[in-house]
Amino acid sequence: MTTRIFPETNEELTFFPYNPDVIQATSGRVTGVLTKSDTNTPSNCGALIYINTSPEIQLILDKVEKAGGKILEPKTSMPFGFIAVIVDSEGNRIGLHSEK
Repeated sequence: MTTRIFPETNEELTFFPYNPDVIQATSGRVTGVLTKSDTNTPSNCGALIYINTSPEIQLILDKVEKAGGKILEPKTSMPFGFIAVIVDSEGNRIGLHSEK
């Protein structure tokens, strides 16, 4: 679900996971928000945020290039599972993690 809450900046927010019956801020769950506004600029430098892609990282990597993104670091085994780094179609660098 996309919501506009700050019309002065034309900001759009997309909540995940989205459930209209749950107040995310008080749910105790791990959640997130993607934002888009006139004041934000995509970036491939800065903080690298990792997104949990469970159950299997390869399912997501198979979609990256088809969606206009690029794989910067392929699926790599670590003691805690697998990671990869991509650039999305807007130019944001994003880390991925899963157990498989």
